Amino acid sequence: VAIGWARHLAADDPDAAEAMVDDYLARWGRGNAHYQHFYEVLNRSRAWIYRGEPERALAFLDARWAELRRAGHFRVRVTWTLSLMLRLEALLTTAHLLPDRRDDLLARASRDLRDLAKVEFLGAGAAADNLRGFWHWARGDVDAAATALRAGLPALDQLGWGIYAASTRLMLGRLVGGSEGAALIGDGERVLHAQGARNPMRLAQLHAPGPR
Repeated sequence: VAIGWARHLAADDPDAAEAMVDDYLARWGRGNAHYQHFYEVLNRSRAWIYRGEPERALAFLDARWAELRRAGHFRVRVTWTLSLMLRLEALLTTAHLLPDRRDDLLARASRDLRDLAKVEFLGAGAAADNLRGFWHWARGDVDAAATALRAGLPALDQLGWGIYAASTRLMLGRLVGGSEGAALIGDGERVLHAQGARNPMRLAQLHAPGPR
């Protein structure tokens, strides 16, 4: 239930990813918010973002956030980091999709970026720097977005976050265009294809929340 979703989204099958979560959760108790329920929240949200329904994912995250906090999941650095990253991805993708809500969504994202940057966990700072570039993109400052995304790529590479780095390159290529953009898109697609992604652009948008 923690990582099985990845093979289904790589296969361009978000329905299978969600069905897998349903199958596991049907065989688990519901008395408390266990780690299985934490991963349910993350992975059901990922399936919806992949499908193009980030506002649904964001509403689901908001509905379950307090439950996860009460259960103590946010006291664990890795789960707190993953939760903030996912909510930022949902907020920023929704900001592109629903411009009438953009100011509120970006204000929320700004607070989450500050929280993520403060987490003393390997990769949290690099994730915050990368997602801040997409925050600039969502607010319409494409120059600041391109600068931030270019600057953050070496840290993602150094961490070994290949999928995140490839996704960022692909989306940065869309942003900058021209020969540089074509080269970045080609680099990102090669990595994602090598990992079995049938729809590299859609998979990239899950981790690199630019416009659809």
